Amino acid sequence: YTRPSYQRLEKAIGEAEKLNTDDASDSDIEQALTLLNTAKQALVKQIDYQAVQDLITELEKEELDIYTSESLEALTIALSEAKARLNDDNVTKLQLQQALVKLQNAKMNLVLKADTESLKELVKQIETLDLTLYEENTVKRLQEVLTEVKAALQKDMDEATCELLSKRLLEAYQGLIK
Repeated sequence: YTRPSYQRLEKAIGEAEKLNTDDASDSDIEQALTLLNTAKQALVKQIDYQAVQDLITELEKEELDIYTSESLEALTIALSEAKARLNDDNVTKLQLQQALVKLQNAKMNLVLKADTESLKELVKQIETLDLTLYEENTVKRLQEVLTEVKAALQKDMDEATCELLSKRLLEAYQGLIK
């Protein structure tokens, strides 16, 4: 068990022993039992504590800049909460388990950043076009999609979003009519 939870149990045992006298009333004995049961239920196994600590250590060693900032935000929050739980002398087993589950979920929900180089290259190619050679309505459509893509490129994105934007931009480009 963790030291703080075991120390609480020892303290409860000491208090219960004070209440356990020859002239102890039923109320005193009941109070002593309540103290002991509460302390026993609050014991935190070292393995529960260690599981959270191990996952924190693993995540802190991982190269996190390959994930989208949105998915990292949830992980950062979960890491912060888990560390706080580990530093809390009054943490319960349930709180540690909840912290562990939240960390595991945040880890599983990390989303890799997309490689946007091909999309950036397509944007460069389109920007070199002489758009005066094409029909106005098709140019307008291309410029709308191009604006959307440029805005999206200002942030990190996942692979599915990158592919969708590439497809839309390519379709708008191929839709140009002279």
